[in-house]
Amino acid sequence: MLRKALVAGTAGSLAMDAIYAASAAALDRHHAPDDVDEETEAIVATVRRLAPHVPVTLAKERPRTTGRAVHYLFGCAFALGYGRLRGAVPAFSKLGGAPYGAAVFLLSDLVLVPAAHIGRAWFRYGARERAIALGAHLAFAACLERVYSA
Repeated sequence: MLRKALVAGTAGSLAMDAIYAASAAALDRHHAPDDVDEETEAIVATVRRLAPHVPVTLAKERPRTTGRAVHYLFGCAFALGYGRLRGAVPAFSKLGGAPYGAAVFLLSDLVLVPAAHIGRAWFRYGARERAIALGAHLAFAACLERVYSA
């Protein structure tokens, strides 16, 4: 179960990265260089909060790189949760995992990120950013379902 969660979480996180990168390339060409997307903002803020408790300097010197690793760890943790819920609540695996993706989106982006003060409140982002984030979470869950159903 753990190995499958690692594979699923990595695949799902890669899918999310691809969606964020593609949307940035297609839609955000004219953003100012210091204007970061919501995911990067939350990841860097998380790493900065963790940095004093981590014995390595990587978190302080390269917060975005460390943030990517943290994001993938969260992806694997949510993948493990999906594996557990998939058997107990079959509705989560319906529609390619879409209900789980929507639930992760709602939980993480609308509740956890603002509550932990690692990003702006959901209403501080535009509709386009919200739609991209939801789409990324749906792609994440679709990857989880594909790995778990194989």
